[in-house]
Amino acid sequence: MKRLQQILDRQHKFQKMLHVPIDDKKEQRNLSGIFCRSMQDEIYEVMAEYQNKTWDFKHRKDEKPTNVKNIKIEMVDVFLFFLNLMLVWEMSLEELIELSVQRQKRNEKRASISIK
Repeated sequence: MKRLQQILDRQHKFQKMLHVPIDDKKEQRNLSGIFCRSMQDEIYEVMAEYQNKTWDFKHRKDEKPTNVKNIKIEMVDVFLFFLNLMLVWEMSLEELIELSVQRQKRNEKRASISIK
């Protein structure tokens, strides 16, 4: 958890150095829109790394191999924009974890699954 906190802190410093008003409450909605759209762009980049014309069966043999390294790099870009959202809305790692556990339990209950 310490390492993750260091990454979050570094991301905060990086945004401040870029003069992004990351701590300005008046900019929360605007920044959220920017960061969500940026995450969306990065998610499309992840998808572009693995999507081929799988519906075109006669050309499947010509598909390029999936570049897993690039997929992981793009996933990190998504993660960094997610951290920006956490910073904008002042979400701590502890809060993220607690809410994630609550959400997982809710999803398990909905699916009638019990995970110990």
